[in-house]
Amino acid sequence: MALFAHADEGIRLFTNDRNGGFRERNLLTFPPVYGSTSFQLADFNRDGLPDIVYTCGDNSDYSRILKPYHGVYLFTNQGGNRFKQTYFYPIDGCTKAVAADFDGDGDTDLATIAFFADFQEKPDRTFLYFEQKGPSQFQPHAVPVHTYGRWLCLDAGDWDHDGDPDLVLGNYARGFLNEPGFEPVWNRSLPLIVLENRTR
Repeated sequence: MALFAHADEGIRLFTNDRNGGFRERNLLTFPPVYGSTSFQLADFNRDGLPDIVYTCGDNSDYSRILKPYHGVYLFTNQGGNRFKQTYFYPIDGCTKAVAADFDGDGDTDLATIAFFADFQEKPDRTFLYFEQKGPSQFQPHAVPVHTYGRWLCLDAGDWDHDGDPDLVLGNYARGFLNEPGFEPVWNRSLPLIVLENRTR
């Protein structure tokens, strides 16, 4: 499965035909202005079928304005690789989402970053943790790390070997800004931060 961006945006499934090639199927299609940035497969409703969490928010092309459709989406697998949108949360300039059971309660939560965020009005949305409360129901939590850097990379792993997923956020504080007059206070020399999970 692959994400296509820049003009012909969407998620496509390439099925091995066992003859040296692949059969292509278009699963989801998005307008070019969405600025697709990432996707991940995860079983959010625990029905045994992989669902799709998708982010859009690339805002570095022609229309460098805040867009209400930027954010994180959940597309639930209806069977037969048919996907239906069941959740959306607006995040200006959303760049990536990572799905994992961060709180250890058995369901799948989310963490997101936004590189092209609304830094003046909603800087706390540059990093958000979404706690799953039920099927396609999430409670977002703002973690106050927006003063440390501008997050371009996000990944999860058990950094401290205690059995739960931690998060690492990569800083690219030198990127151009879409907000005239905004003066960031980020540390340009800080390469990354690690958010240690204290659930267990």
